[in-house]
Amino acid sequence: MTRKPIAVRKAVDSDESALALVYRTAFSAEPYKEKWTDATARLRVRQLIQSIDGKGWVVTLYGHPVGFAFLQMKEGFNGRYGELVETAVHPYLQRQGMGSLLFQEVLKFKKKAKLHTLYGVTLNRKLGSFFKKFGFKPSSRAKIWSKT
Repeated sequence: MTRKPIAVRKAVDSDESALALVYRTAFSAEPYKEKWTDATARLRVRQLIQSIDGKGWVVTLYGHPVGFAFLQMKEGFNGRYGELVETAVHPYLQRQGMGSLLFQEVLKFKKKAKLHTLYGVTLNRKLGSFFKKFGFKPSSRAKIWSKT
């Protein structure tokens, strides 16, 4: 049986180490420049994989995880909705269609799970065109506020 070079599947506990490396590498690079360690990235990935109200997908290259998308489902006044809480592809492998494959899988799940709305938040301004490619629009209802 031959393995597809690039595939998307559900995230599982055994992906933790590989996804922690992707997480740390992606979010320590431009434009984020966050100071993730192996331990903190592993903890964050473990939280995402084990979330009881979440779903996660992994994009693999020859069976090795190189990207992920994690979604949390919530209940709102219009019914169930989803929030994309973390999405990343290893920086060396970006702009090669892997993020698109992840988003296609998320959108299939949105339809299957009958989610009313799907929200995505990004701190990377360059990703606006990526979200638009999949039918996302800037929200007129939500603004992000933060305090450090």
